[in-house]
Amino acid sequence: MSVSIRDLDTTTADFAEGTLTDVVAVNDGLELEKGKLDDYSTDPLTNNRFTGLQGTWSYDSTNQWLEQTDSTTAQHFGAQTGFAFDTKVDFEFDMKIESDPSGRIHSGAFIQTVAGEITGYRITHLDNRWAFSKWDLGSETSLNQTSHNTNAITVGQDVHIRVIHDFVKNTGELYVNDSLTISWSDSSYSQGRPGYHSYGNITHYDNLVANNLIKVNTGTRQSPQLDLSAVNDVASSSISWTETLNSQTITIETSIDGGSTWDTCTNGGSIPNISGANTLDVRQTLSTTDTTLTPVLESLEVDIDTAVVNEDTGVLQETETHTFYPFKFNDTGTLGSTEDNSPLMVSQQDSGYFNADAENFYTMVFESFDEGKLISDIEYNQEGWITNPKNTSQWKKIDENKENLWTKVEKNTANWKKVGGE
Repeated sequence: MSVSIRDLDTTTADFAEGTLTDVVAVNDGLELEKGKLDDYSTDPLTNNRFTGLQGTWSYDSTNQWLEQTDSTTAQHFGAQTGFAFDTKVDFEFDMKIESDPSGRIHSGAFIQTVAGEITGYRITHLDNRWAFSKWDLGSETSLNQTSHNTNAITVGQDVHIRVIHDFVKNTGELYVNDSLTISWSDSSYSQGRPGYHSYGNITHYDNLVANNLIKVNTGTRQSPQLDLSAVNDVASSSISWTETLNSQTITIETSIDGGSTWDTCTNGGSIPNISGANTLDVRQTLSTTDTTLTPVLESLEVDIDTAVVNEDTGVLQETETHTFYPFKFNDTGTLGSTEDNSPLMVSQQDSGYFNADAENFYTMVFESFDEGKLISDIEYNQEGWITNPKNTSQWKKIDENKENLWTKVEKNTANWKKVGGE
């Protein structure tokens, strides 16, 4: 008996099984999870994760948030320089205006499009409404927008902001507390990254998430463990996968000791050290050096085949298999050569009797009998063998009453051969 074990992952549901860490099953494959976070649990100004472009930016270590504390009537901008530029930005954050000497309630988001510059899009609250404009080196140009909801904010209000701009489609949207507020269309720039804006007030910002960027640079999936206890002797094994790397990296590893040690696999190669293993774990590691790109694992297949083991006992005996073609006839008259479309097959599994003289010939009258049913003598035409059933000249006119044309066959004589059974 042989045992085959096959595990194939090709769908989102397949890849969702197992233990996923910073990867996600999506679009019938496995990708690195998106949602790069800076929750400002450490100072983002000390390691250049955030850069203030104008104004006074500081870190509140007690509350663990970023603040713009210059309340003079000037435009203040900052950019999340630790986040990569991308052709689509989709970021969200929490914001609160602590005090507002200017009375303009003028704070919001900024999409920086050129490194080191106050160049990009400003999406901000101003005088009980939200406004969208373009900035080039600190100079503002008003742009058209479509208003959907007012969603005016007040001093001291906790506000959740989400900004999306697609530089390929040249469209953008602002959501305030998950409500679509304004939308726009503009093709001035080709890339962007998150930032903040304020004017004449003190505002803090927290929990920045870029939904378009990879969350972390490396993620893993460990497939459900395969039970190999039914495998006695491995005849062959293979592990293969399909992938789209996008200039990034995917590594496939296997473990036969429950994850204590891992062996790196070759695509299309055999499974390392599989002989004698009781379990098999498969780990997939996806890595990127560019948070705008993820490698994609599209399929993963594991195949294990065991050697054939004959567990039968006793003496093996070869038995030939013959196929016989019975023909229909009348008792008297000229016999026809109509072939039965369902030929009788006598095989190793059958138990019965057949005429030993009839092997490899066509016969007019021929049947196979179960041993228990062969309880009487059977008569057949001894002149009935022909070489071509469609040649009518080979058929003879017979008379059922001429006894010399018929031969009686006894049940247990040499004229019968038993096949199958014990």
